[in-house]
Amino acid sequence: MSLLKKIIKLILTRLFVRETVILFMMDQVKEIVSPAVIKKATYENINDILNFQEDKYLSTFKGFLEKGDIGYLGYLNSQCIHRTWVVTQEGTIIYMHPLLKRKLNKNEVYIHYCETSPSARGNNVYSHVISEIAKEYSNKKVLICVNRKNIPSIRGVIKAGYKPIESITVIALLGCVVNIKKDIKGVDLF
Repeated sequence: MSLLKKIIKLILTRLFVRETVILFMMDQVKEIVSPAVIKKATYENINDILNFQEDKYLSTFKGFLEKGDIGYLGYLNSQCIHRTWVVTQEGTIIYMHPLLKRKLNKNEVYIHYCETSPSARGNNVYSHVISEIAKEYSNKKVLICVNRKNIPSIRGVIKAGYKPIESITVIALLGCVVNIKKDIKGVDLF
């Protein structure tokens, strides 16, 4: 994308935004099986993400490691095909959407920045990873937020045992941002 197109896109997204995100909390961990091997991200293996990510992400992920976030990498046939990050530090500002932030409370962890390589989708890798994270942090409230339009991710989150607790619609017009929250505990999304 040319620089001019990037600038125009940035301006347009600042003029008007209306998006809905759904906040999920782990309810009952489900045993998910996938062919992936899950490893924690370290400075030694973080370059493995270059198998399916662009170089520009390396500095972001190294920054996550420096802040104390925990990364999880998924591997198929010794190739990195998935990444997920978890914020564990109380008081950290988390972004559920670029225009929606909140402080991480005591006894909460927040899953974010998840992606599976297109070549590995359909293998339960995403659900497997976020299920294993919920097991690891079973003594805490495990949260994850998904854009309402991202149906495959919503299905993966539900499959792993998470339940929707809140829907937040973010509306921004000319830089003024309004968040409309709705309690959706017990609501079936499909």
